[in-house]
Amino acid sequence: GHYVTAVEFSLPRSSYAQKLVSKSHAGSLRMIEADFYTVNLPEKFDVVTYWDGFGVGTDADQRLLLMRIAGEWLKDDGCLIMDVFNPFKAATDSGHTVRLAPLAGVPGSVEMINRHYFDPVTSRWIDEWEPVDHPEHAMAQTIRCYSPVDLALLLEGTGLKIVRVEQE
Repeated sequence: GHYVTAVEFSLPRSSYAQKLVSKSHAGSLRMIEADFYTVNLPEKFDVVTYWDGFGVGTDADQRLLLMRIAGEWLKDDGCLIMDVFNPFKAATDSGHTVRLAPLAGVPGSVEMINRHYFDPVTSRWIDEWEPVDHPEHAMAQTIRCYSPVDLALLLEGTGLKIVRVEQE
């Protein structure tokens, strides 16, 4: 029953989200295919959420995004809800490897090897995905992890503050 504006850089993801919403009966979804570092949103929102991506790029990139959220997107009494990768969990999972079967019902899905590493010097989680039959197509992503105190330092000057922390 909510009215949602979503910014998504990936056309396949935004198309998939539109299909999911078209099956629901209440609320609406307006998809904007854009980069959230450059998108212009004419209105402000009660709530801004950000899942599975904070920490991609540099600390300066994250601070820019936080400043945009606070200064351009959130209403004065608005709330930001986001997940932030924690270095303690990433360090604990470092060295973990799992072999995953293809996803049932997903065309093109293949058997994968997934590995997790943690770089304590840069506080970055490294997530590698390697197709079993085509290791030459392996890919990796890296995400900066922030402890609550590191995040509080990053928030300085943005107009945002930590109100609540939950750990999974």
